[in-house]
Amino acid sequence: MFAIEKYSLLEKESYYLAKPEILKMEESPRWEIQSHTKTHRDLTKVETSELADEILGSKKGLEELLHKNIIVFAFPFGESGEETYDPFESDKLVLDLAESVYPMSFYQFSGTRRFTENYPVPAKDDHYLVRRISVRPNWSGQELLSLLQSGESKPLPFHAKLVAGEGFVNTLWGNMIFDTFGGFENMAEAPRVSAASSDQARLSLSALSDNTGSAVVLDGTRMWKDYEFTARLRWTGSNVFLWARYQDDHNYAACNFRDNLVHIEQTRDGKLTVIKGEQSRIPETLKKNGFDASIRVEGRKVTCLVDGVPVVETQFLDPKLDTGGIGLKTWDAELGVATAEIEDVKVEPISNELSAIF
Repeated sequence: MFAIEKYSLLEKESYYLAKPEILKMEESPRWEIQSHTKTHRDLTKVETSELADEILGSKKGLEELLHKNIIVFAFPFGESGEETYDPFESDKLVLDLAESVYPMSFYQFSGTRRFTENYPVPAKDDHYLVRRISVRPNWSGQELLSLLQSGESKPLPFHAKLVAGEGFVNTLWGNMIFDTFGGFENMAEAPRVSAASSDQARLSLSALSDNTGSAVVLDGTRMWKDYEFTARLRWTGSNVFLWARYQDDHNYAACNFRDNLVHIEQTRDGKLTVIKGEQSRIPETLKKNGFDASIRVEGRKVTCLVDGVPVVETQFLDPKLDTGGIGLKTWDAELGVATAEIEDVKVEPISNELSAIF
């Protein structure tokens, strides 16, 4: 339980826990009391001169009350300041200050990390940055359980059913619809559904009227390493990207399939680089009947394939992109036009070695 100094230690508040209640909870083996700032303000909107007192305030007060070392911190509103516009530029200091004081911090929201489970996050020294799930008040226990299950590490080989609840996560850009079962744009709101008739299922991605595309990633694939990811596409004319070694929105590799060009690109720390491309017109028969688009990653080698035939290859993927999951994206320069129809998704390990880490 994370306590706010102002409301639980300094003021009498009926809404928040009082000192006697915190002491009683601390005596129980069921509870661990830790820090949640001095006044529970949004740290991305706090002036830099006040940040240190806000982050350290509850630590000092709780240590005096409980006579123990407070080692864990939870960011107010779950926001560590990494993705938020900040008029005071305090976001540059929020995480640094927390890391300098606490061995472990919990955050809740991140606009670029799509995986439910916790994976290693770069931080200073031995600081652990841990994600917690925002549970909606209208969820049932089964809905929470379904979300947790969809984020569990997926073993290879993997063959998608293309149904709601499987773990495909919209990146908050465009529409994601599972045609067979009526469609859900937000996986967290989708109920658990039957896998019956999953061979007829289809994942449809489309741009909203005011944007240029749509993208999804598959939860539970963050630690995949060497594999071949294949998607059966029904050609619509829009660019289709197959993502591999996806770590977050700023770090991944991709094969971009266009009408007359296939190219390999990588995004590292938000910087996009086209590594290599080849002119390759997709035959009309494949456009009409559908075709398999694939991206194969093995070490630093990336290969883009059409119906199992290599089209373009590179040996120069950034070595930092050594593990990561899969995703799909469609894009068109014209607003509201981009669409992609995915009829099958499967992933095979490159070698016999286990490529998923549990």
